[in-house]
Amino acid sequence: MKKINLLIVCFLLGSLSISFGQRYTSPFKKGQVDLNIGVGLIPILDFNPSLTLDLAVSDNFSIGGMAAYGGTSTYINQKEQEQLVKDYSLALRMAMHYTELKNWDYYGGVMGGYKFNVGDLEQKKQHENMFLWTCILGTRFHFTEHLGIFGEFSYNGHSFISAGINFRL
Repeated sequence: MKKINLLIVCFLLGSLSISFGQRYTSPFKKGQVDLNIGVGLIPILDFNPSLTLDLAVSDNFSIGGMAAYGGTSTYINQKEQEQLVKDYSLALRMAMHYTELKNWDYYGGVMGGYKFNVGDLEQKKQHENMFLWTCILGTRFHFTEHLGIFGEFSYNGHSFISAGINFRL
């Protein structure tokens, strides 16, 4: 009986090692373009959509850009007059990708850019322009070859966590 159990265990371990030994084709390939459209989950302002575009320059490395908007209604000074504050961010980003799990793309990298305010002088005093330097840590899961979801930890000038839909172009 012990020999049969040992034989079954060896068979299962052998079949498991064969299945893990087969190379999975990466969901992230040189030349592909990923477009993320998302919103902030931990926002600094009330409404903050973001758009990122990543170009794979190799099977594990991408470069791209980010654009984000942040808007909120606020009272400026003591005028008790409600005004819409509008902040914009533009940045360049680069990331390394880990794609060994089927349909998953894990990535981490850096992003640098500029956050600026468009509005009157009173708004500009309260929401100053600033340089953005941040780290990126995120993941994408693809349901199909061209459609997926993403989640990302980074500071885009308006939110610390973003999530949304991913399109592979």
